[in-house]
Amino acid sequence: MDDSFFQSKECSDYIIKLRRYFHKYPELSMEEIKTTDRIEQELKDLGIEYDRIRENCVVGRIGRGDKKIALRADTDALPIREKSDVPYRSVNDGVMHACGHDGHIAMLLGAAKYLKGKEKILNGEVFLCFQPAEEVCAGAVFIVDYLEKQGGVDTVFGIHLMANDTAGLFSSCAGPMMSANGRWTVRVLGKGGHGSRPDQCIDPVVIAARILIEFTAIPASISPLEICSVVGPVFESPSSALNIIPSEATIKGGVRAFSLETRSVIFEKMKRISTNIAAAYGATVEFSPMHGVPPVINDTVAFERFKKIASSIVGKEKNKEISPFLGSEDYGEILAKYPGVFVFLGAADEEKGPCNLHMPEFYIDESVLPLGSHMHSRYAIDFLAE
Repeated sequence: MDDSFFQSKECSDYIIKLRRYFHKYPELSMEEIKTTDRIEQELKDLGIEYDRIRENCVVGRIGRGDKKIALRADTDALPIREKSDVPYRSVNDGVMHACGHDGHIAMLLGAAKYLKGKEKILNGEVFLCFQPAEEVCAGAVFIVDYLEKQGGVDTVFGIHLMANDTAGLFSSCAGPMMSANGRWTVRVLGKGGHGSRPDQCIDPVVIAARILIEFTAIPASISPLEICSVVGPVFESPSSALNIIPSEATIKGGVRAFSLETRSVIFEKMKRISTNIAAAYGATVEFSPMHGVPPVINDTVAFERFKKIASSIVGKEKNKEISPFLGSEDYGEILAKYPGVFVFLGAADEEKGPCNLHMPEFYIDESVLPLGSHMHSRYAIDFLAE
């Protein structure tokens, strides 16, 4: 494989120009129509066949053959007001690419440009999946459904930029990498009244507080080999008056775990705890769990393939194996269907320092973007050549 394209000014200019365009015109989850229009136009200009599977989702297709691989980039932005003075800052007030998805789109289009030029030597088919709505964990199912209709794929590959990690550092791990998530709501139904006669009331706020405290202790009752968390950051009550005891109170939060079984066990414990505590006070509860995305579990063979390619591109010193952590990604929906790997690419700006995701000051070192295109391309070509 000729790697010179990815070190060229042509490649860098092409990818960075695209990244800045998408950064300037961000769109929220499920609203990525103009973003998809622009991606479609680029695919058309490159002579790449594509399917517009939804108004906010497009998949390009390069090559033909029995072996198939899907490369994925997410396209949605966040409801954040940007705090930067770059000339390509968001023109959509209150909407910003603060998670690197603009870079993800540009990297995959950079790979598309290269792979189209190598189409005659590809020993199979590459699907370029531009997925909407990752931030709300709703878009990966569209990709899975589309790929199923195409007869499925043999493997999948995805990259996420990490602005808080060393620029040019590739990292991932075999097996569980990111957690499954879920949400829950507990509505406590008590008996309201005047604050001067609490004896005539069943205070749902006190009960909800007790329930929340017990919820936060649940991870301690799970096997120490099963990392998980329970958080309850939302507490609601219909009354704001100091002398009123409301008739109901609601708490909401999230759950994270590395297996669907552990998530289910946590929800069962939450239901039992909330029901029993409420009953002890003479109240009732409505417990509503919502199962989110599955964990990101990397295939061992796919991970080893990535590790070998990463070492050849950036060297072993910039190829790190990481520990699993409790972040979530709906790429887990795709990996639940097809074997593959999800990897990180460090993009911290050396002068400004690392930057956390989902922040209004979000920035990246754009010089790493050709590396992402290179990795997408090499992974696809090497897999199809096996």
